[in-house]
Amino acid sequence: MKLGEINCVYPIFGVSSLKRIWGPLTVDGIFNIPANDSTHVWELNFEQNYIEIHSGREFVMPQDCFIFPLEEDSLYFKIKMPMHVKCASGDTLTINRSFLIDTGAAYDICLMYQTPELQFFNKQQDAVWLQFVDRYCRRYTVQTTLFDSFQMDSVRIYTFDFPNNVSDYVLGTNFLKRFNVYFDLPNRRIGLQPHKNYQRVVNP
Repeated sequence: MKLGEINCVYPIFGVSSLKRIWGPLTVDGIFNIPANDSTHVWELNFEQNYIEIHSGREFVMPQDCFIFPLEEDSLYFKIKMPMHVKCASGDTLTINRSFLIDTGAAYDICLMYQTPELQFFNKQQDAVWLQFVDRYCRRYTVQTTLFDSFQMDSVRIYTFDFPNNVSDYVLGTNFLKRFNVYFDLPNRRIGLQPHKNYQRVVNP
């Protein structure tokens, strides 16, 4: 598959009706960052709203990035991210788990039904119930701190109470939008550069 001037190799290429699966869409198709790419740096610049694919030989990671190594032996992009969560009730929780990065999910943070953290959120009284396909999930708005220093307000954590085949812990696009994101695939790491002018616009 050719993206601009870059030739990308995808080991799997699926064909399906996105509108039948997801309903009305404003796009004709979707693609992801190929996990087997070992020569490029993929920049998702949410501050200026563009995607750029850099040569790994020439790219220099911005100095103000939080750096996370990509987990080995995974077909997906996973990073271990420690975060401290404070709920509206004042209750706090530290989550230090391996998160799947899902650039196709329009959420902040997702916790699946089998995760032990759900017991903590089950005690909170401020859940907003949302329809999810033919079922329901819950949403909590929290304050989150990364590395004991970087604070983020209005982070939304979604909990799913039914079995599924998704990774237990997921970071979605609405979390990533707080940063410019660099998938440094030659060095198997991800850089998150804080977005100085971030404002929440989309509220799924």
